[in-house]
Amino acid sequence: MKKHVGIYISSVVLVAALLCAEAAATLVPMLPESSHYDGRLFYDLPSGDGFLRGRIDFAVYDTELYPDEYVGGGGYPVPGDGRYIYAYQIFNDYESSDMAVEVFAILGIAEETVHSIGSEADPESGIEPTDAYLDAGEGVWQFQDALVYAGDHSYFLLMTSDNDWVEGNYRIEAPESDILPAPNTIPEPSLIILFGGGFLFAFATGRRRN
Repeated sequence: MKKHVGIYISSVVLVAALLCAEAAATLVPMLPESSHYDGRLFYDLPSGDGFLRGRIDFAVYDTELYPDEYVGGGGYPVPGDGRYIYAYQIFNDYESSDMAVEVFAILGIAEETVHSIGSEADPESGIEPTDAYLDAGEGVWQFQDALVYAGDHSYFLLMTSDNDWVEGNYRIEAPESDILPAPNTIPEPSLIILFGGGFLFAFATGRRRN
C-alpha cells in the first residue's frame, strides 16, 4: 500500500513539474535583449464574449550604439532603414484567454517618424500577421487570415525610425470585439518638436528685445 501511495505521489509531483515547466516556457522571451530599452507587460481585457489575456514583449534596439544586438546578434533581418528598431511580440495566454487576437496597434504614431513597418519570423513558429501598415496615427498589425489563438504567439512585429522612444498607448482586439486601448506602457517613436519650439520662442523673444 505504501508503495502505491509513493508511486501516486511521485506521479502527482511529475505532473505538477510538467505543468510548471509548460507555464514557465510561456514566459521565456524570444526577442533578443536590448541594452537600450526592453520590457514586458501583461494584458487582461474584457470583450463581449469573454476575456483576452496574455502578454506583450517589447524592445527598442539602437543599431548605432549596439549594432550586433538585434541585426547581427539576433540574426533577424529588419524592414527598411532607421537607427532604432521597435519590436513587439504578442503572446495569448493558453490557460485563461478565451479569445483570439485579431489586431494589435500602437497608437499616437507620428507617421513621418517611421521609416517602415513589417514583421519577421520568430524562432518558434509564431503567427504571421496578414498585414502591417500605418493609418491615421496608428501602427497596425492585422491577423485576419491567421488569428493568434490561446497558446499561440505572433511573429516579431517591427517598426524602424530615426527617433528614440517615448511611452505610448496600444490597442489589442479580438474578432468583432470592442476592446479599449490600454494606457502608457508601450514604446513608440517620439516626435522631436521641443527643440524647434524652443528655438522659435528664443528667436521671437530676441526680436522683441531688439
